[in-house]
Amino acid sequence: AQIFVDSVIPQSSAARAGQSMKVCNVLIFNDTTLQYAIKAATNRTDLSYLASDPIPTQAEIVAAYSLFGPQAGTPSSAALSQLSALAQAAREINYPTCPSYSPNCQLDPWRYLLMALCYNPGWQVI
Repeated sequence: AQIFVDSVIPQSSAARAGQSMKVCNVLIFNDTTLQYAIKAATNRTDLSYLASDPIPTQAEIVAAYSLFGPQAGTPSSAALSQLSALAQAAREINYPTCPSYSPNCQLDPWRYLLMALCYNPGWQVI
């Protein structure tokens, strides 16, 4: 199924909000879909670099932001700083040694970044 995101947000509804949350949960908590989103934001096919440098760059944050609203432009410098700080904080939780319950913790900076963007009510699944 293909999901379309409209930059002109229609009237919100509980059903639409619930569907958006479901999409976000699939994106965030499934490493395969998370990696797909990272590849879409970075234009990379190989994510092995995340093992040593998992923090998204400012350009990558802008690209991830555009995944949720292609017409939205770029986030403010304050928003970029906050999203970057969020990714950095996520890295510091488990990195560089991933615990057994989180074997792909190198994805966490991206997971937290995309979670913040996805759960933002500024976009909807339509």
